Amino acid sequence: MIFYAAPAPNPTLIAVVSNWASTGLIGFVLGLLSSAWLQKSKSTRDELHLACGELCVTAATAGEVGTKYWLRDGQQADIPELEIRIRGLQRTLSGLAAILRESLHSQGARGVDSALEKFFDTISGGAFGEVDRTADTIRAAQCYLRAADVVVSVRRAFMDKTSLTRRIWRPVIARYNALLPFVGSD
Repeated sequence: MIFYAAPAPNPTLIAVVSNWASTGLIGFVLGLLSSAWLQKSKSTRDELHLACGELCVTAATAGEVGTKYWLRDGQQADIPELEIRIRGLQRTLSGLAAILRESLHSQGARGVDSALEKFFDTISGGAFGEVDRTADTIRAAQCYLRAADVVVSVRRAFMDKTSLTRRIWRPVIARYNALLPFVGSD
């Protein structure tokens, strides 16, 4: 039996095909990973947007219920129902804020916490729960204003979290402004 030796493969051709295949494979893998990362960041941003929207709607509803409560005196029949709704809405707002706090920057989270604290003091502070209280129109008006403050602080924190331009350029501009002698400090 005679064995013939096969011709040796061309090493140049093997190297070219190998480089082309590995480059294509690496490009495919990098494209796949970047696509997965973008999809994950978009879904996280969308979830954060939904939570912010729910918190804003709940704050507006609590502002309306608080206004109704403080426009009535403590002896009307629907006061216990309004007190229960206010406490429930406060619990919901606290829970949603805790969920959002994990995703927001510390400055944005502090702004939301401060606005919620002022809102809670307005809506359930003072003579809240007392039977012999009188209607308080000033506190009723403040309920809407504090609810608006909560909505604005949540939206601002969301914008600061999701805006890439703000996250990158705001610190750069702040450092640049600090170097200029004619820019006043805030």
